[in-house]
Amino acid sequence: MKRLSNPDNNLRSRATILLVMLLAGCGGYGALRPRTADHIDCPLAQTVVYDLHRGWATGKWDATCRGEFYECTGTESHGVCEPVPHDRVTPEMRAKASEAANEQLGSDR
Repeated sequence: MKRLSNPDNNLRSRATILLVMLLAGCGGYGALRPRTADHIDCPLAQTVVYDLHRGWATGKWDATCRGEFYECTGTESHGVCEPVPHDRVTPEMRAKASEAANEQLGSDR
């Protein structure tokens, strides 16, 4: 008996593969930085992306620019970044952002 594939599952699988390629192996932080810089209206040379988490069809990451922190979410075609209020910025967030800045901004020089 021939097994028929579910078109909805195929579409979800393709979307997941595209997201993983964008957020991980094929793009990683480097691919997210330009998109994030546009969303937070910050020059690419000052945008730092860190703490990436992948889900089924979306990804979550944090970003910082000029001392401001952002929480971002997105799919392979759309992303949104929201500012983090200053009283919610933790020392752990600052440490992760600092480490990522050393790696990402150092590679821009």
